[in-house]
Amino acid sequence: MVVFDTTLSLAQETDWPMRGREFIVMAGDAAEPARARAVESRGGKVIRCSMEGGRVSVRDAVAHLAAMKFTRLLVEGGPRLFASFVAAQAWGTRAGFTSRPSTSDRAAFPCAHRAPEMRST
Repeated sequence: MVVFDTTLSLAQETDWPMRGREFIVMAGDAAEPARARAVESRGGKVIRCSMEGGRVSVRDAVAHLAAMKFTRLLVEGGPRLFASFVAAQAWGTRAGFTSRPSTSDRAAFPCAHRAPEMRST
């Protein structure tokens, strides 16, 4: 698992990830060394990346991951992370899925009322 965490805020999470699960954190080059040590003490590998627009540079992160022999990434995150990958032209295929909410979901998420949709571009 690879996580983008500019300031290493995950250092404060003592129960994430589950024990024994390998993970890499792509962090900004100015993230606090004490936070990096906290992540590494839980088995994580911290990769320092240059910054772009106040966030980890996707281009630099992808270059680091490619050097580690990663050939594919599944980007699962919010719109800013996805937009960063698009802006860096660091993507080849996009697939999106929106599920039809149940009746109870409509009360909690009134804007989520579209039919299922799957696209690949």
